Formats: sequence, structure tokens, C-alpha cells
Amino acid sequence: MAIREPIFVVGSGRSGTTLVHNFFSIHPELCWFSNYSNRFVGVKRTPYIHRVFDLPLVGITAKRGIFSKKKIFIKPSEAQSIYHDYCGFKHSIKTTEMDLNVELEERYKDVIENHLSFTGKERFFNKQTANTQRIRLIDSMFDDAYYIHIIRDGRAVANSLLNVNWWNDTDIWWLGEKAAEWERRGKPAIELCGLHWQRDVQEILENKILFEDRYIEVRYEDFVEDVRGTMDR
Repeated sequence: MAIREPIFVVGSGRSGTTLVHNFFSIHPELCWFSNYSNRFVGVKRTPYIHRVFDLPLVGITAKRGIFSKKKIFIKPSEAQSIYHDYCGFKHSIKTTEMDLNVELEERYKDVIENHLSFTGKERFFNKQTANTQRIRLIDSMFDDAYYIHIIRDGRAVANSLLNVNWWNDTDIWWLGEKAAEWERRGKPAIELCGLHWQRDVQEILENKILFEDRYIEVRYEDFVEDVRGTMDR
């Protein structure tokens, strides 16, 4: 299956990218990495179970399960294992087209083609927060890729980051250390949260000229206010 015009949701963490990812995942023409295909990345036929979404009645339950907190359902995934363990993407530093290598590209495209083939879908859709600092690398592999940039009020993002249990262990790609190191130096955690949002958004805005009409910005607040209208756009 040829990879044609893949779609990537990008944006700072805690900006609503997961919510948008989940909404798009029920589109009948899109396939994506799931919690199951991420866990069993070495089993090529795993994406075949995604076809449950196309079944009468059962498919409706499966789609509702995407928005459930229960882990037993098939759900869209950021696919850390696929990206970092299987393909070899680096998540703790910025990477560009200069870091592209044959093995990484072949592995990444192979797993996407495998998902397209076994799900029977036409296009690939994905959200991975770390793609923000590797957006030039992604674009060097797919010159026809589309990008949906979710931008949320930085104050809300900073507040949200400060209240998740994984923040201290987060690799700050532009700083070269984990968030916990910042606090050990006696600096305010909320300051780092705000700076991290700023750098994430800035990285995408500085490169969006490369994507021309393959790029769209969506304000999280607009999305919440008018879900259907924003999705139509």
C-alpha cells in the first residue's frame, strides 16, 4: 500500500492534540497506530484487528471505546515503542532532515504501509508529541504530508503540564535535560512549563513556510467552542 498524503497532528503537549487525534480516528478512510499495534509492533498482522471499527453495531461500540478510560479497547496511540524502539527516532533532542538515515526511513514507512494494508484504509493519520521537534525530519520523508497544528493558550498548557505526574521525567528537547533538573537548580517549575510551550509552538511556526498549503492552524479554544464546525474546516 502506497503512503499517500499522510496527516500529522502536531503541537505542544497538553494542547488538545490527543482529543483531535481521537476525533479523527473514527474517520472511515484513516488508519493510525493503536495501543495494540504499538505493543505488538513485531507482529505484522496486528493492525488487522482495527477492522472491528468497520463492523456493523460492533464498530459503533469500538468507536465509543476510543473515548473511554478503559484500557481494553483499541485506541489511537502515540506509539512510543514504534517510534523510538522499532524505528529509532530520538525523542530527547531536535532532529532535522540532516539526521535522516535509510534504516529509520525504511522501518517507519514499512510499519505505516503495513497498517494501511491490513486495515484497508486509504490514508495514514498520526499524533506524536515529539514530532514537534522532528517536524523537518518527518517532512523530508513525506513531501506530500499534511499538518494540523493545535495551538492552545500557553497559560492553560503550562498549568496542565504542572499537574501531570510525568512532567518531571520529561526530556526537554531544547534544554538538553529533564524537567526535574530545572527544579533542582531552584528555578520555578511553572516558568519551564511556559518556556516549553513557547519553544514547541515556535518550532512549528518557524517551519510552516516549508509546508505551504499542506498546513493548517487550529485554536484549541475554537475547537471546544465549535467541534463540528472546526472539524469540517
